[in-house]
Amino acid sequence: MHVPENRLQRVVRILQCQKGSFPQVYLGLPLSNVKLKQRAFLWAGTDKTSGSKCLVRWEVAQKPKVEGGLGVRDLATQNACLLLKLLHRLHHPEESAWAAWARQHTDLSTLEGANDGNHWDGLKSLLPAYRCITKVVIGDGASTTFWWDSWTEGTTLALKFPYLRSQCTQPNVSVREVCIRGLATILVPRLSPQACSEKVEVEAIIASINLQQQPDERSSKFTCTANRLDTDSIYRVSTHSGQVSMIDNFVWKSRAPPPGSVLRLVAAP
Repeated sequence: MHVPENRLQRVVRILQCQKGSFPQVYLGLPLSNVKLKQRAFLWAGTDKTSGSKCLVRWEVAQKPKVEGGLGVRDLATQNACLLLKLLHRLHHPEESAWAAWARQHTDLSTLEGANDGNHWDGLKSLLPAYRCITKVVIGDGASTTFWWDSWTEGTTLALKFPYLRSQCTQPNVSVREVCIRGLATILVPRLSPQACSEKVEVEAIIASINLQQQPDERSSKFTCTANRLDTDSIYRVSTHSGQVSMIDNFVWKSRAPPPGSVLRLVAAP
């Protein structure tokens, strides 16, 4: 994808593979038709169905059981959760060969680098979500964005100091760059009165930073063992509204009595 034709032919020849085309398939199904296939299988047990056979709206079917739905997973949301897991692996490579390779070719703070393609664009699009569920302890400051990551107490600097952020010329600058180059180098020449007031506070925060040799340490409340993201927890938070259905216990937790108990009841005088 996004490869010049001459280079593509060379790659095909070297790897002895075939040139593909869209739509791509997953488990034999076109990615764009997965939702239709899901719905048809659920309501009709076939690969195609009509709306007349769908007993409830698909959005209702995808709600959790406790909220009155059928608990069918939204594959788009599930896919986003799994991509967030890959993003987290970049910051905790451990024994992952892919993460180790990507770190050598990518700026972790912005995911800019030699990598390209739709899959990488998908990771970039999830950076705001990933920053919302992680916090950073500053080490060398290289993999942490100055404005968008949570590395100070409370929230991000972009939310704390909106006037100063609006007059920044490099919104994705890293903490390390700001500490080395100075705050003034990323701001417009003339600041508004509100921005000047916020600048004093931000400069005090910068002065308190002591860059280290080790990389920044990123953590999340959604991590489980070995610093891996728990995608099930992220999915639940992303899809659950917190409202409990009145029929949840009756539909999903009711149990029929054993056959022997029914026979004893019938035979009792």
